[in-house]
Amino acid sequence: VLFSQNKHAQIYKDAKLKDVIKCDKFIKSCETLIYKCQKINQELDKVNNPPVNFLFMFDDVIDMKRNGIVSNLILCLRNSNISSIISLQYPKLFDPSCRGNVNNILFFAFNIYSTIETIIKEFLTHKFKEMGLTKMADMVKKYIELTNDYHFLYYNPKKNIFKRYKLNLS
Repeated sequence: VLFSQNKHAQIYKDAKLKDVIKCDKFIKSCETLIYKCQKINQELDKVNNPPVNFLFMFDDVIDMKRNGIVSNLILCLRNSNISSIISLQYPKLFDPSCRGNVNNILFFAFNIYSTIETIIKEFLTHKFKEMGLTKMADMVKKYIELTNDYHFLYYNPKKNIFKRYKLNLS
């Protein structure tokens, strides 16, 4: 299920997404859907059936920080075979308790110094220090270099993986 205020965007018209449920707003019925998925897996577990894998995607849903169900998805429901993908333009739109429980993070280029600085402070300071960088200005400069030309950074804090990749736009 994809939650996006921009479900009309061209990117969502791709044939690969034809079976994805697209929702404009995150409303009470959406919350009910998520809990129904949890209930399905609880019932399957009672009869020793394998769980169903569910995925909820949030693309720039800016009120996520105030929404308890999203926190519950990250902190608890992931143990019910319910995964989530969250795309945000600014990390502080995401609750701090959730930021600390994310397993896979992709960082792309940003045009605003303060946003890059926030990303470094929240997630990457120790990685840049491992590179020998100690000043924030140098860390921001390195971040810009690493994410230039459609590159992005992959970080898995649980497994301590930090890699650089490039989007293939052909």
